Amino acid sequence: MLNYSNFCRDLRNDLSEFLSRSVYPVLNKSQKKCMLDLIWGILKTGSIMISEIARALNESQPLIYTEMRLTNHLVKDDYIPAREALQTYAINHLLMLPYQVNVDETDIIKPYGFAFEDLAFVHDASKQKRPIEKGYFVTAMVGIGFNKTVIPLVLDIYSTKSPNFTSTGNRTKHLATDIFPSFPTTESRTFTFDRGYDDTSYFNFFNEHQCFFVIRAKHLRGYMTRFGHETLAQILARTKGKYGATFIDQEGNTRYVKVSSVPILHPQFSQGYYLVIECFHDLKDKRAYVTNIDCSTRDGCFKALKCYRMRWRIEEYFRFIKQEFAIEHFRVRSIKAMNNLMLMVNIIVTYLSAIIIDKNSVYYHSLAAYRSFADALVEEDIKLKYHEAGLMLYRMKRGLGQILQHANTLPKVPGRDRHKKKYEQLRLL
Repeated sequence: MLNYSNFCRDLRNDLSEFLSRSVYPVLNKSQKKCMLDLIWGILKTGSIMISEIARALNESQPLIYTEMRLTNHLVKDDYIPAREALQTYAINHLLMLPYQVNVDETDIIKPYGFAFEDLAFVHDASKQKRPIEKGYFVTAMVGIGFNKTVIPLVLDIYSTKSPNFTSTGNRTKHLATDIFPSFPTTESRTFTFDRGYDDTSYFNFFNEHQCFFVIRAKHLRGYMTRFGHETLAQILARTKGKYGATFIDQEGNTRYVKVSSVPILHPQFSQGYYLVIECFHDLKDKRAYVTNIDCSTRDGCFKALKCYRMRWRIEEYFRFIKQEFAIEHFRVRSIKAMNNLMLMVNIIVTYLSAIIIDKNSVYYHSLAAYRSFADALVEEDIKLKYHEAGLMLYRMKRGLGQILQHANTLPKVPGRDRHKKKYEQLRLL
């Protein structure tokens, strides 16, 4: 029989210690209290709806007052220092060297929304033919931590209808610029992107900031090679691959590829880059990636290719937060409150990854509690796509949720507790 009382006690202490190390030093007492309540409620319910979080807190006052308190903090408080503190902590304590950051975009759909701030229109990527729906764009950046865990760094919701919006590219560069100071060194930083970021401005931006990048190239691009001006289709047609290797794909199959590199130039390039070409001879398919990594050797080619292979971890992150926290179901209306709520989700995912890395008592308590779930087929599907590190995120989150179902007391913010002095009626006899 599991001792849930001890499990809850260890979880309260461990969560308070994690927050004290990461984000508490830059917050005041009321912000700490609100953050702790939100994180505790989200972990317990698996929902970011304020009403569900308020019920999980089970305060003595009426439910409406708890909802108003949490909502007011999300709308009014500025959690930017906490966001920066979390990024610094994650990069310095959880990320694996050399640093690798994956960047991608997703969307949040609010088809029946009317009162949300600057509600825009996006393509719903979860449906066939990507129909246009009301919603918001989301830019995310995640790092690769120890044990190949996912470490979230940025989760930013924005609208193309906001007055200060200029372009998606400028916003992505601004978010990247914000996390640059968090790195202890300017060396060994690699950013990976999918085809949507194939733009000369991204190449030059990350190159000027002394970062490596790997971006999948679009087939319509043209470059200068030693044969003159060629389109990417022409380069792929004459390339057969030089270095051979095998790897295991997402379906668990062993694949054989041949890789080669081509130096490329362009009038808008700040310097020359490399085009790494990957040839799948069994499928008669070829892919190309633009990078500033030195790919004149075999090791350089496979270094760039390995970095792009890890880009799939951000897709795992999107699936995890949408499936386990239902991030599309929020009811707060301002974009500032939405981003503050997403910060709480990022803190939780960072905490789960820290547990997986440290393997402390909470890690084993969560595994013990998770055994009550009967979802072996789901586990196999997750493990096949995202390997053991991805599966552990689900185990930790669901295990902690099971433990919190038995929690009767909430954790307290570290510091001096102020108790009101108890007065007694004066008696003459």
